[in-house]
Order: sequence, then structure tokens, then C-alpha cells
Amino acid sequence: MAITTGLVEFDAPFRFDSSGQPVVVAQGSPEDIGAQVYNTVVCPEGAKLGDPKFGVPLVLFGQAPLNTAPLLNGIRRVVPDADLSIAAVADRFDAAVQNVTILARATGSPVTTSSNP
Repeated sequence: MAITTGLVEFDAPFRFDSSGQPVVVAQGSPEDIGAQVYNTVVCPEGAKLGDPKFGVPLVLFGQAPLNTAPLLNGIRRVVPDADLSIAAVADRFDAAVQNVTILARATGSPVTTSSNP
């Protein structure tokens, strides 16, 4: 989905740049998609007031091997413009620990942004 606007959103995780300004990304950009995925993953499903379906199911203390389907479904529900892949690999020191890597890419047409001078 291409968005042609000058709108920006806060990047995630929220932080400030060297001049003390909040870091922002162009709305609809690949960086924005990444920020949306990040915000979704760090929010357990049901934790956001007013939007209980936001987030992903809590998988902490789940059994290994980790079932990644609920994670992917939760992210896809919130960020439909993301092309996702996920890998859960046993930790090299403790097989009961699963390390999860989520790769997100923006789908659709390239984003065109404009800025005000």
C-alpha cells in the first residue's frame, strides 16, 4: 500500500536523537512497518486498553519447541502490510530456551513522502 504524505510517526523503540528530538519515520515506510511490528511484538495480547486484540499471545514460559503460528497470526492481524518470516532456534547453551527472530518487510508499492521546508 503506497502512502503519499508528509506524515510521520514515532519510531520504535521510542528514543531521542542527538539534538533531543524524538526519532520519527515516514508513515507507511519500511521503517514504519518495522516499528509497527516491534510495537506489536512487545505488547502481550489483551494488554492495550480499548483494543484487547492488539499484540501477540504471550509465549513466555511456553513449551519448546515454540509454536510460532500464534505469533505470526497476531502480527499479521495488526500489521497486514508486513511480509513476515520467523525462526525459533534452541539456545546453544540451554535447549529449553528458544531464541526467536522475526524478519519483517514492507509489502506493496514503494512509499513516496514529501517534506515541508
